[in-house]
Amino acid sequence: MNRQLALGMLLTLTLGAAVYEWAWLPYRHAVSSLEASVQDAQRAFDWAETTIAQIKRAPNVGEGDRASMQTLEQSLTRSNLRSFVTRIEPRDGQVLISFEAAIFSSAIKWLALAEGELGLEMVSMALSAGSAPGTADGTVLVAGVQL
Repeated sequence: MNRQLALGMLLTLTLGAAVYEWAWLPYRHAVSSLEASVQDAQRAFDWAETTIAQIKRAPNVGEGDRASMQTLEQSLTRSNLRSFVTRIEPRDGQVLISFEAAIFSSAIKWLALAEGELGLEMVSMALSAGSAPGTADGTVLVAGVQL
């Protein structure tokens, strides 16, 4: 009888250890993982909510705030790119600008100016190496110009 009691206690202890190892520990791990996921999701939600509020408070760019063709041409001159421009063509609410043998750094400077300061959107752009080193040929289609 003593042996049966010891064997029963050993079996109960083994069963308890197995339940702890194969059920309780995976359950606790899953709960901890889900709690961490919920915290990450809450942080992402808070960030999105804050960002949306900032965007809503930002002034809207209206039709009157758009760059004019004159402003566009002045920006080309300011970036030392105007003398290389071969065509400025309004087309379907956008403007196509073509240039040849432009100094590459001037073209990049103008692209940054056009997007950063003038608020123009580069719809498409095709650049290729110019005939001389450090020059580029290309076309840029921009939106956001008041025609």
